[in-house]
Formats: sequence, structure tokens, C-alpha cells
Amino acid sequence: MDHRDVLAADGEPVVYSPEVAEKAVLFQQKLLRSANKIAVLCNFEFMVQNIKHVTLESGIHDKSHQLFDKDRVMIQEAYELLGINGNDLIKEKKQ
Repeated sequence: MDHRDVLAADGEPVVYSPEVAEKAVLFQQKLLRSANKIAVLCNFEFMVQNIKHVTLESGIHDKSHQLFDKDRVMIQEAYELLGINGNDLIKEKKQ
């Protein structure tokens, strides 16, 4: 698959460089200092695969859950996974 074939939800091409992956690993390692579960809401399937790779590299694969579905479904799954009832910071994108 060529990177030009992978599009984000907004139709823009996705490019995931090694530099971004390296920074993502460091960021995820910092997150785990204060969290035991992480839900990642992904807006395209390619992102799910990239996040899985990054979580394997950062050593948090067993604590990170990549969710890909319609916004409403992902938000509900994240709430259930994290044991929360809602959060005003997380809103479904209006269509």
C-alpha cells in the first residue's frame, strides 16, 4: 500500500514519519506514568495499525486500546473501557 492511498477522515493523505513515531513513543511512555489504560480514538484504519506499532515500541501495548468506528460508537466504547460516564471534553463531531 502506498502512503498516497491512505486518507484521513477529512480526505487528506496520511504520512506517518519515523520522527513522528519516535515522539509518539515518548509521549505514550509519559502518559503511562499517570494512567493504567489508554483509549485512542482513531479516525482511519491505517492509524490503528500505526498506533499498534508505536505501542509495541513504547511497551504499553497491553494498556492501550485503539478504537476505530463511527464517532458515537468509539466514544461509548472508550467510556466503557475507562469506566467513565461522560466527559465534556469529548464530543461527537456534528455531521
